[in-house]
Amino acid sequence: MDSSAVRGLARTARDFCARHVAPMVVAEGKDGDLERLGALIDEAEAVGLMATPDPDSHGHEYGVWGTACLEGGATASLVMLDEVARVCAGVAYCLHAAGLGALELTGSELRTRRVAVALIEDGWRLPDADIDRLAPDATPNRARMASVAPRGTRAFVHAVPGWEGCVVYGAGQGGWQRAFVGREDGGLEVAPAERTMGLAAVETVELTFAGAAALPEPRLTPRSPRSYLTRHLLGVAAIALGNARGAVAAAREYAGQRFQGGGQIESHAAVHALIGDAVSRVEAGAAFLHRAAERDVDSAAALPTAAAAKLRLTVDCCQAVTDSLQAFGGYGYMEDYGLEKRLRDAMSLKSMTPAPDVLRRMVAGADGGGGR
Repeated sequence: MDSSAVRGLARTARDFCARHVAPMVVAEGKDGDLERLGALIDEAEAVGLMATPDPDSHGHEYGVWGTACLEGGATASLVMLDEVARVCAGVAYCLHAAGLGALELTGSELRTRRVAVALIEDGWRLPDADIDRLAPDATPNRARMASVAPRGTRAFVHAVPGWEGCVVYGAGQGGWQRAFVGREDGGLEVAPAERTMGLAAVETVELTFAGAAALPEPRLTPRSPRSYLTRHLLGVAAIALGNARGAVAAAREYAGQRFQGGGQIESHAAVHALIGDAVSRVEAGAAFLHRAAERDVDSAAALPTAAAAKLRLTVDCCQAVTDSLQAFGGYGYMEDYGLEKRLRDAMSLKSMTPAPDVLRRMVAGADGGGGR
């Protein structure tokens, strides 16, 4: 995608944030007025900022993780996530999760608007098809895909408000398989997970699959979760970057307005050091993410790079937020200034699965390439 198109999408994200996200965040409450979140997500879908599986929707191609990313690369979606996260990392993650879910349904006839995605990283398996129940002319591959029934419990699944189903990955006969399970399908139990301190806008659930049958038609083609995981990690890194950019901007504005000791605190050496360190971390992270975005996301080599981006940016950007908060002095911990929210969000992004040790193994190549 050419740079002018990317800039246009970035402007769309900024305008959306000014009109809808900022008013929600600055409203009274620790994390803003979350009662507005459902309407905000609907508006993001309406203006095309959030991708959906419907080819007639505005965001299907050019929203966050719209189908244009399959040919045009990750840059556009990452830039939009960065822009939204400068105002609210939680809202940015909602768009990220919804877009990845929509992309999973591309190529199928399913038109479920909002889906969650669950990776089977703890040993679940999708059982083989019951071939005896299939038509005599069913091919072996058709047999494998005609009936898959995930079983087990998956905690800390992140979903956008209003999600209607789940795409679940599992290792089955012949390799990786994917199944779609509707939220109202029999055998799927949904329990709200304990709310985390950060990313309050994100719905976190625990899913228990007790043989919930996936729809036999239209079915999802088997594939490795490598591309999904690569985009997930890059998106988290972009959100961490945008959150840190917002923190640095707030610190600079405050330092230019606050007087102490006969002058603005922006002239104090200690404040220079804090903001300077924060800016250097943000700029280095932006360069790293730009390099990672230029890789072919669907290649095996992209996953270790994405893992490195998530590992490095979430740590460095969390420190940038901490440094920015320190520039406020004790005021930085007050809800009024929004820095404590940014710090909670940064900590949540840093601890988000996969765990740092898993990411380090991906980067080091100890796991054989992260999904091969």
